[in-house]
Amino acid sequence: MLVLRRFWNLMLKRIRTILPLIFSVYSVCLFGQITVNSVYSRYGLGDLERPATGQSTGLGGAGLALRTPNLINFLNPAAYSTQDTNSFIFDVGLRTRYHIYSSPEKEQTFRTINIDHLAAGFPVTRWLKFQAGLVPYSSVGYLVKNNKEQVPVSNEPVDYYFTGSGGINKAYIGFSTELFRHIAVGANASYLFGTLLYSSEIDFPNDVYYFNTMDENRMTLRNFTFQYGAQVYDTLFPGVFVTAGGIYQPQVTMNVTTSRYVYNFPGTGNSQNPLDTIFYADDSRGKVTMPPLWGAGISFQTKRLLVTLDYSEQDWSKALFLGKKDSLRNNRQIAGGIEFTPNRNALQGYLNRVRYRLGGHYADTYLKLRGEPITEFGITFGLGLPYRNTKTMFNLGFEYGQRGTHAQNLIRENYFMMNLSISFYDYWFIKRKFD
Repeated sequence: MLVLRRFWNLMLKRIRTILPLIFSVYSVCLFGQITVNSVYSRYGLGDLERPATGQSTGLGGAGLALRTPNLINFLNPAAYSTQDTNSFIFDVGLRTRYHIYSSPEKEQTFRTINIDHLAAGFPVTRWLKFQAGLVPYSSVGYLVKNNKEQVPVSNEPVDYYFTGSGGINKAYIGFSTELFRHIAVGANASYLFGTLLYSSEIDFPNDVYYFNTMDENRMTLRNFTFQYGAQVYDTLFPGVFVTAGGIYQPQVTMNVTTSRYVYNFPGTGNSQNPLDTIFYADDSRGKVTMPPLWGAGISFQTKRLLVTLDYSEQDWSKALFLGKKDSLRNNRQIAGGIEFTPNRNALQGYLNRVRYRLGGHYADTYLKLRGEPITEFGITFGLGLPYRNTKTMFNLGFEYGQRGTHAQNLIRENYFMMNLSISFYDYWFIKRKFD
């Protein structure tokens, strides 16, 4: 009992050290954050994020089978076990994205910037490693205008506006340990939380005899979820380190609070000044059931070369939104990449220690609109830039991708994305003989 008590006190002390830092930095960053702009975020829970660490952004997003001691990897909780015993790693990432939306008739562009992730990891004991962080789970952000309708009598135009905003975040803590030298297991406990706001507006820009109408729907979601991971690794061939990894997240039922507010307002752009409330309902309770998620990956690594490949699947056709099914489908993703390092231990020649990454990904997203499945693909390139003679690393990732189609008069999105993450590496828990 004394040993367990000491272990628990030590674990709490170290967790209390880092969690306030993570939450404070994340809150400051979110204050000035610009959300996603995507017409496809109107459906389901919005744009499902593809979480990626600084390393995996250049590898197409793959990382389920990566074991890198001096870099954060939250894609598989089993990977935490590879962290150095006396190390502390703090990783923060930013993402900027340039969107080009096009239809058969016209084209529009947007720029967005978002926090990609915040995470920190350190050992609790020699055999148990800990990690905590905050990552986005999904995002909603769109503005769609339709002005083709007309008032039957006066023949005046009518503008329809459909807007959405908000998102769901995931805060997690996880532990990992190694078994029998060639097996690692881990688990995350996560808290999903966020608010999604959907509104539709009917606007009569040229007719003073009609009042405009706004219909606002708000959903606040929250609940805990768990994810389990495992990795099996060994040197199967001379100089080749092989890792196979997998994750599983059970079905999640999120608690939902909904509200609806319908009101009239005079004049264009005066929606903040309601004139007459038509309908109001607050604090309605419900559930959103998200399907299980599983994924598997494999990697091969030598002194200079790393090759990795991932596959994941989540069948959203089984999801329930307030007791009803949506027109969603199975979400399948495949991602992979290669990393080349000329000589990571080189004492001279900085370019010899740079990590050069190339990858790609393809996804059958969970959307199917007007009978057309919405697919996505991307090509990635990245650099791992070590800071002087330390294990701190700057990670740059670049991606070009495409989602959607022009078939059935749908929207196609082309995007260019850049990721920047900084992985701060420091030595903790070392008793120094000399200061």
